[in-house]
Amino acid sequence: RLALAACAGVGPVADAALSLHILENLKAYVEWEASLAGSKSPATSSQTLAPFDDGMAKEVAARRVLMAAGFSTEVASECAGKGQDKVEAMLEELSAKAGAGAVLPM
Repeated sequence: RLALAACAGVGPVADAALSLHILENLKAYVEWEASLAGSKSPATSSQTLAPFDDGMAKEVAARRVLMAAGFSTEVASECAGKGQDKVEAMLEELSAKAGAGAVLPM
C-alpha cells in the first residue's frame, strides 16, 4: 500500500490508500489524535464553563479521525458516539442499511 500511495501522489487512489490505512489502524490514530494538545480539555475557568471529560474528548478525536478517512460528519458522529471498539460493527450496520435502501435503475 505504501508503494501505491507513493506512486499515486495525490488524487483518489492515494486518498483511498490512506483511508484504508487509517481504518486498519483506527485505534492508534484515535489515541494519537487524543494525545494532541488541542484535544486535551482545558481546566474550568471563566472562559470554559463545561470542559469535555475524557470520554467526550476521545469521541471527538474518533470523529476527527473518521472524517479524515473520508466519512461524512453524520456517519463519523454516529460511529464515534457508539464507542471506539464498536466502530467496525457500526460501519457494517450502516453499510447494510444503505445497501438495503439502494435502488439501481433498470
